[in-house]
This record gives sequence, structure tokens and C-alpha cells, in this order.
Amino acid sequence: GSDFLIEYDIECDFVEDDTEKLIKVEKNNKTIFLIEIKCTKQSFANMSYGQTKEAVREKDNYALCVVNIGDEEVNQESVKESVILITDIGIKLEPSFKGVEQFKLKAKADAQRVHNEDGISLDFSQGRILFQIQDIVWDSGKKLTEFVEHVKTKNERY
Repeated sequence: GSDFLIEYDIECDFVEDDTEKLIKVEKNNKTIFLIEIKCTKQSFANMSYGQTKEAVREKDNYALCVVNIGDEEVNQESVKESVILITDIGIKLEPSFKGVEQFKLKAKADAQRVHNEDGISLDFSQGRILFQIQDIVWDSGKKLTEFVEHVKTKNERY
């Protein structure tokens, strides 16, 4: 197992040989999901431009796993209970991703942040593009046990 230190303002991606690594879920030796894991104490989780591009490209096979620990004590049970997997995150991100140039122009006039009605905001304030996935998007997600059942019935697409 791995130990993780979770702090309020720290972002960390698993990178190996200068390449970000995602968790692969395989069935019959075929990848059926790529999973990006985000841990947060806030009402949103950030995805980078590159992560969003991959989610949109692999929209039928990409899931965002949000672990919203809030102010709870962090232990195995609380983490397991707070896991939400959004299996259609690529589909939800696609309109914002495709319109990012338009949003860049609007963001310059709107204090570097654009809020969308679909629960996804674009943040340009740190000199890079971040897609903020609001907790309203998580409402459509699956708890860990539901995700496992979903994987069991999912057709292989790779």
C-alpha cells in the first residue's frame, strides 16, 4: 500500500518517467476504464488541461474518482465511503474543453474564472488552465460498490 499526505492546497499527480499515470481497470486483458483520482476537502476537484483532454478523448472509458474527505477524520472507512466515480466525466467536460479558446477570452474579462451552468468552471488564474469539477457533478457519480458492478457489466472497448 501507499501512504498519502493530504493537504488543503497541494496538488500531486502520479508521474513516472515524465508521464502521468492513471489507474487502469482491465477485464479479460483489455482496459475498460482509465481512472483519474482526485482528493479534495473543497466543493470541487481540479483537472488539468492534459487530464481533461485525455478524459474527452477517452470519454467512453475514462472515470474521475473524487475522494471528498471534507473535515472528516481520514481513515480507510471514511475514504472508502467518500469515493465517488464519475464514469461520464469526459462527456460532461467535452463542451467546456471544445470551447476553451472562447472561455479564455471571457475569463480575461471575468477575473480569470468562467462558471458554467453544467457544474464545470474554468480557472485561468494560476497561469494555466484548470477545469474545476463542482460537487454538483458528483451527484451523478457512482459509489465504489456501484462502480464495481458497472465494471462487471461493461463491454470491453479496447
